[in-house]
Amino acid sequence: MKNEKNMDWSKLVRECLDSTAMAVLATREESGVWATPIYFSYDKEFNLYFISPAETRHMKDIKRDQHVAVAIFMPSSASGIHQVGLQMDGKATMVPDKQIEDIYALRAKRMNRDIDWVPVPMEGHFVKEHGGVFMKITPTSINYVDTRYFGGNSKRIPLEKISKA
Repeated sequence: MKNEKNMDWSKLVRECLDSTAMAVLATREESGVWATPIYFSYDKEFNLYFISPAETRHMKDIKRDQHVAVAIFMPSSASGIHQVGLQMDGKATMVPDKQIEDIYALRAKRMNRDIDWVPVPMEGHFVKEHGGVFMKITPTSINYVDTRYFGGNSKRIPLEKISKA
């Protein structure tokens, strides 16, 4: 077991988030829960962003209940034989129109990491006009999973211990 006082939580969270662009989003409705894969990006405050069509089940669920859960795990090529990941609870909200271009640029850079991406003005609004809804997930709790340090258990990361820089 690793000494948690010496853990660089911000670094560990970033390593996991940077290892993949895919997450699993869980929502709920009266009849049960639903999980769906999403492509995500994140900002320096560890808010997650995704784009989905409004008519999907998960978007309809979020309209009724903004509380969501997200699981993000490193691919085995990045984590080796160890299981490393994040489990988050959070609140999903629509990105305000005035922030869409910035969020779209953040997403596009993340999806095209290996090439220099030059934003084209109004691309995010073009996506919105064709049914894409820009969403933000603000974490309310983050659990860190790492079999190297904690075996099969996860550790809740105090959000105030995560550097926002």
